[in-house]
Amino acid sequence: MSPATTPEWERRCTALREGFDDHSPAEFRAAVDALTAELPDGRPAALIERASALDATDRDKEAVALCERALALHLPEYGRSVAEYAAAAGRTDTGHGTADTAAP
Repeated sequence: MSPATTPEWERRCTALREGFDDHSPAEFRAAVDALTAELPDGRPAALIERASALDATDRDKEAVALCERALALHLPEYGRSVAEYAAAAGRTDTGHGTADTAAP
């Protein structure tokens, strides 16, 4: 749990991720945007969740940008590893690096 989140918010976030197949890509991104809008602006947890939603719906370039923004903040160890992995994968998917060299 991130300092800006609550167990209830985390539960809703997990439920949304688990219901991914129940939504169109646009609906899923909108639902994640609504959920992350509940957090204070610029919170790493919100950036990572939004980046994950973009990545899951094939919007890699946008996902990489959010991961990089999250990495510029002070992330807990788990969040940092998730952001680094997602940014590296996104850079590889968009042709801006390889899996071996894309991580910051």
